[in-house]
Amino acid sequence: MEEPVYRYYSNGKLLITGEYLVLQGAKSLSLPTRAGQFLYVYKAAGGGLLHWTAKVLGAPWFQCTLDIGSWTVQDTDNEKLTVNLINLLKAASDLKGNTNWLEGISAVSEIGFDIDWGLGSSSSLISNIAWWAEVDPFKLFRLTSSGSGYDVASARSEGPILYSTGIPAPVITEVNFHPDFTDHLAFVYLGRKQDSSVSVKNFLNNALVRDKDLDRITEISEAVVVAGRLEDYTQLLLEHEQILGKILDRPPVKDVLFRDYPGMVKSLGAWGGDFVHVSFESGQESAMGYFREKGLEIFIPYDEMIKSVSNER
Repeated sequence: MEEPVYRYYSNGKLLITGEYLVLQGAKSLSLPTRAGQFLYVYKAAGGGLLHWTAKVLGAPWFQCTLDIGSWTVQDTDNEKLTVNLINLLKAASDLKGNTNWLEGISAVSEIGFDIDWGLGSSSSLISNIAWWAEVDPFKLFRLTSSGSGYDVASARSEGPILYSTGIPAPVITEVNFHPDFTDHLAFVYLGRKQDSSVSVKNFLNNALVRDKDLDRITEISEAVVVAGRLEDYTQLLLEHEQILGKILDRPPVKDVLFRDYPGMVKSLGAWGGDFVHVSFESGQESAMGYFREKGLEIFIPYDEMIKSVSNER
């Protein structure tokens, strides 16, 4: 097979602290995942056409052929995904000032995680397209998406980051976060895919947030990074759950689904679906057994899920 002309890669992500409140200025801790998304760009015959193929875990997901001059669809097997792709490519072309970079191209996007896991298939694609177009990824994000942009920052980070929104640009600090107790941490998939854009809109329209809550979530995010003991780490995140529960007027996930679990269970991202973050002291097998009895088979240890400077060396 021919070599691509260009090759780009962006990380997936998991937001450990600051969900929802990062939208209002609180500092959040975001971790890039080991799995991410590749974009391969090839030269192709066909003049002003762009051929796009997307794969998930090696299997075909969707494909389309676009006439770039008229932004018309020549062929597709998924109209909704094709419309989303056109919006991204149009916005990137507007930022770049031309569409020449798209013409006579065959592009292949390869997502390295289950599309339903909420690890950032959209944000990693935005990052890759911005790299290809040589435009600012945050400007492209603002033109095409809602949210804080933490996921775009994690798409390009070498390791964990503290992230907060800012004007004119977000504040991003790479942090040395790889505590000694990661062998007592994991992520469990609940199998309840959430639409983050809907969750964002509902939060902004309905939630009342006090400044002291924003300040405390920022303090928790900073304290989590330097927590030296598993007990300190879990207590901070359980306090985080209580604060968010009151703001959202919803009980924390542990109170609803895992009341008898002996360790920590914390929601990640939009409450109610995707992954939860868990701790355990009695051993990984025991923790896995507990969640398996609940019908939850996807249990991923911290170091298998998260990319960090130390575990990538």
